[in-house]
Amino acid sequence: MLSFTFIITSLIVVLIPGTGVIYTISTGITRGKRSSIYAAMGCTAGIIPHMAVGILALVLFQEVNELIFNIVKSVGAVYLIFMGITMIKSGPSIKPGETAIASSGLGIAMKGVLINLLNPKLSVFFLAFIPQYVSGNDVNTVIQGIKLGLLFMLLTLFVFIIYGLIAGIGHSFIENSSRRVIMIQRVFGVVFIILAVQLLLSRL
Repeated sequence: MLSFTFIITSLIVVLIPGTGVIYTISTGITRGKRSSIYAAMGCTAGIIPHMAVGILALVLFQEVNELIFNIVKSVGAVYLIFMGITMIKSGPSIKPGETAIASSGLGIAMKGVLINLLNPKLSVFFLAFIPQYVSGNDVNTVIQGIKLGLLFMLLTLFVFIIYGLIAGIGHSFIENSSRRVIMIQRVFGVVFIILAVQLLLSRL
């Protein structure tokens, strides 16, 4: 039986702004509501590998390997810095009069996947969080872990879509102004770089 405490705790975790939330919001503002949904789907899909690691660790391991954590952390930080610099230096992602439909939904989603895939904190979260709500033998542990992980993903998708749709409201404010688009991109570019620095300074 799924724990009410798990649902509430998961919602709190998902609602806290992180790299996935920032990416979804920035996509909603600069590219519109539809694109923000692609971003939310990509960020949610990026959770799957972390969930798998967390469930596998329940059965096989007792600790997170610090070396692996640091490697993934460094790659993730570099990717966030790359995205931040690209957003700061590039021209407007959407030109005046251009619709969000012209953007590649797959490309937007893939960026979301990479952002969460290269965030080792998600693996640590699953390793620390899921074990509190599972019990039984190895088979039952895996089944329970999968159920809880899927529920967490559904909550993530729902919350991220809401974030994106709300952010998409602001798209009309910038869609006819290249200057505003560039300004917003630069702001979020700086945010991504700050998040990268925080990630590099983080520890297990």
